[in-house]
Amino acid sequence: MLFFAILATVVATGGAVFDCGRDPTLCQASSVCNMAIGQCICDNATTHTGRDCSIVMANLDQTPCTNTSCQNAGTCTGDGTNSNCHCTEDFTGDQCEIPRYLLDCSGGTNMTLSIVPEGNFVNGAIFIEGRQGDVNCEFTQASPDDPYTITLDHTESSCSDADYNQLQDTYTRKVVILYNSDQVTRRDELVTAVCGDNILTKQTSTVTIGMLNQGLRDKGLGNVPLDSDINFDMTLDGNVINGDLSLGDDVTVEVALAEAGSQKYQAFRLEECSATNNLLDNNVDYRSANFIENSCHVPALASVTLQPMTTNSTTGSVTFMFDAFKFSKGDNLLIRCRIKMCEAAANCVPLGCDLTGAGTGLGRRRRRNVDQEKVLGRVLTIRDPLPANGERTWTTVSDTCNVSTEIIGVIIGMSILIFFLLAICTALAIRALFGNKQHVQKDPFSQSPKTQLSHLSFQGRC
Repeated sequence: MLFFAILATVVATGGAVFDCGRDPTLCQASSVCNMAIGQCICDNATTHTGRDCSIVMANLDQTPCTNTSCQNAGTCTGDGTNSNCHCTEDFTGDQCEIPRYLLDCSGGTNMTLSIVPEGNFVNGAIFIEGRQGDVNCEFTQASPDDPYTITLDHTESSCSDADYNQLQDTYTRKVVILYNSDQVTRRDELVTAVCGDNILTKQTSTVTIGMLNQGLRDKGLGNVPLDSDINFDMTLDGNVINGDLSLGDDVTVEVALAEAGSQKYQAFRLEECSATNNLLDNNVDYRSANFIENSCHVPALASVTLQPMTTNSTTGSVTFMFDAFKFSKGDNLLIRCRIKMCEAAANCVPLGCDLTGAGTGLGRRRRRNVDQEKVLGRVLTIRDPLPANGERTWTTVSDTCNVSTEIIGVIIGMSILIFFLLAICTALAIRALFGNKQHVQKDPFSQSPKTQLSHLSFQGRC
């Protein structure tokens, strides 16, 4: 009987996807973040470059940079005295020596996964898919500067067993990276770690960075989207949303006076717009964040806001656009807005807002007058974002050969079967050959062999 040593995989490394939408402060040198694509736009592109616009072109490879200053394809800049390394998405550290994703399967019966998220991760969380809040399934740091790590046995783990593929002899776990532990957006990530074939697969999902704001918790709304005075519509590609949404769908919120409302009111103003997970506000899993406060956009949902409030001068409607997202507790997303209805247009003068984010972004709250206030909203259902669109796979070369015992058994079985078939065919061929000789007669007149073809038989011919 043959025995084969099944060896564990060696360390496998993966990569990261840069997205300044998670934290716009990643963009350097006065550059701005294009939220739609998550890339920094270098305003001074003739002098600066790089994914975060931090590379000064004039300092590329200048003293004291050397060929070994930066590892793993990092770019070195020098000012004559000091040098800096600008790392690719896949690495970090002073010399780009630390991989952002590191999978170690060398233990044979377990896997260790280390992750270094990019940007502000103060409010983030990394956990095994479906196990958020379980301390046995969440990544931890030894110190604030260390990677987030976890080590889990393939089987009989406190965080459930890994998915085992018998044919490939692999163990798989999926890891979710939320850059805000309460919100799930298209900027989050799904990492698939596979021990057994040395592959680390990373898929992109969704995330938001921002502090939660209780906002409209005291408003008992439910789902009441219709009002005779005001139209409150949410559309996708110009069509009213009636079904489920996927993470990243561009949702447009439009508010306008209805025909009946225009006969009563001269103007309106969005005072506040929020998103919640549509749970009761006394539920421990209730989550809420604001798009708009005091008629001004606020940072809480800046990473999913694609277009701030704009007013159509012809129709008087107000719109804003956001990327579909959800909170980590539940798949429903309740969007609701508090709208001030003014009988005199002077009572709904827009407040001064700094929509660039350079200031506080908050307008001064004005004293309420007797004009009516309405609260309208709609509930959206967001499909499960995992796995998300797009997939990137990094493969490393293993130092050992991993062969499945099942595959080896199949090969041995096929070899034995082929051997017996060849033996049977050989025996039948020999039998047929000697059987033919018994049917050969001597012709008494010619004394030459005469083959009686009518008696020849090729039975058992292989």
